[in-house]
Amino acid sequence: MKILQPDITGLPQITGNNFNTEIMNVLEEIKTFMRYQENSSFPKRDLQLGIYKLLKDSLNKLDELNREDYITVIQDDLINEKIETFRNLEFEFIWK
Repeated sequence: MKILQPDITGLPQITGNNFNTEIMNVLEEIKTFMRYQENSSFPKRDLQLGIYKLLKDSLNKLDELNREDYITVIQDDLINEKIETFRNLEFEFIWK
């Protein structure tokens, strides 16, 4: 029996069926996450870490399912910088 997991972010499950829509949704969620991060406006650290992990996992899954498309997207310096800034937050979480 499969247990349903609620979609607390509004981010649909990553399927790889529509890469462009999925990557744009994830990037938009990352933009929102970074705004909350910069303003220190997450209500709880557990929530912050949970959303970070969900977004990181979504990026990884998009990379795995559509490697060529993912590489094409990160060729854009602004997008790549946004993703790298987001991924580098993991080091901050480890040391807090």
